[in-house]
Amino acid sequence: MPYVGEACDCQVLFGADSIYVKALNADGSPTVEDFYEFDCPVTVAMAGEVKDGEKFELECGDALKNVIQTADQLIGATIGLTIGCKNAELEFILGGSVGSVTYDLTSPTCAIGYCVPTLAEQAAAVPFEMKVYEKEYEQSNIVGYCGWHFYMILPSYVSDNANQKEYNTPEFELSAVENTQYNGGKGVYCWKIVAAPGDAI
Repeated sequence: MPYVGEACDCQVLFGADSIYVKALNADGSPTVEDFYEFDCPVTVAMAGEVKDGEKFELECGDALKNVIQTADQLIGATIGLTIGCKNAELEFILGGSVGSVTYDLTSPTCAIGYCVPTLAEQAAAVPFEMKVYEKEYEQSNIVGYCGWHFYMILPSYVSDNANQKEYNTPEFELSAVENTQYNGGKGVYCWKIVAAPGDAI
C-alpha cells in the first residue's frame, strides 16, 4: 500500500512492557492456541540481518560503460532477549516446544522446572512467533504501546548465570526469519501503535 495522508507525530518509546509467545506448526503456519503472556521485566534488542547488495561494473579500456547495483535485502533479524526471572513454560516454547515442563504436585498449574530436550527430541522442535510491547509516552504519561510482531523465530536455548551478588537474568539469542506460511506470507516483522499489550498488531 503506498503512503497516503499526512504524517503523524513520531512516537516516543521507552521500556519493554511484556512479551507474548506462541508455538507455530512445524511448517510455520499459525496454530489456534492462545499466546502465552510473559510480563516479568524483559530487555529486547533487535538487529536486522541484511544481505548487502552487489555492484557490477563494465569497463572498456579506461572507460566505465555501465554499472549494475542490486539492492540490500532484509533476510532476518537477531533478537537478544533477557528476562528478569526463571520461567519454565517460556523456556519450553522458546526451545521449540520439546523437552518437558515439571509442575508442582500441590498446584498443578504452577511450573517449577524444565528439562531440555534430547538430541532426538530436538529434531521435532517447532518454531514460534513473538510479540513485544513497548510503552509509548507523551511527556511522562503512557499513552499507548508499540507492538512488534515477529512471525517466525527458530528454537533457541537459554544462556544462564548464577553470580553471588547479582540477580539471575536468563538470556536468549533468537533468530527471526520471514514466514511464507503465515496468513499468505509475512516478512520478518511488523510494528504498530496500539492501545494496550496483547492488542492485534
